[in-house]
Formats: sequence, structure tokens, C-alpha cells
Amino acid sequence: MRKREPIVMMILILIVVLIGIVGYKNMNNNSDNENQVECVKQQTTCCSCNMGGKDECMTIKDAELAQQRLDDECPPANELFCSAVYRCEEFECIYENGECVAK
Repeated sequence: MRKREPIVMMILILIVVLIGIVGYKNMNNNSDNENQVECVKQQTTCCSCNMGGKDECMTIKDAELAQQRLDDECPPANELFCSAVYRCEEFECIYENGECVAK
């Protein structure tokens, strides 16, 4: 039995090392996914682009903050005066060089 103990210990050490390698590779793959930022088009003015306002590209997190700011700061629809000028632009938002841009 004593002759098998070093072999069992080596097998256990190899298993632990393999688990560590697999975990390290998975961690690196996940960090690559985290670097892929999702960008969206977000209204940035109280008036929509259909009524003279403006849309911009930003991250989802920034879009949520922008929407919350609009909800907090903009007057109710029945008190809002907009220019009624159509300013909507068709564009796709992509992450490029560390920021969300319109393409």
C-alpha cells in the first residue's frame, strides 16, 4: 500500500493542476467577452428625434442613466414644447476605439 501513495499523490497533483489550467483559460475567455461592449441608440433630449430632439450611441449602462435623467428632468408630455422638426437619422451603434460610435 505504501508504494501506491506517491503515485496517488502525483495523480491528485496533476488533477489539481489541470483544473487550474482549465479555470485560467475560462477566465481569460470571459474577460475577452467583457471587453465586447454593447452599444445602443438612446434619446438624449426631452423631445424625441421625431420632434427635433437627438439620439446618440452609448453603452447600455449609459443609456439607462440617460433615460433616468430624462425621466427626472423632462416636463410631462402635455407641458413639453418641441420644434416638430424631424431629425432622426438611421445609424448603427458599434464599439470602436474604446467608445460607442454611429456608423
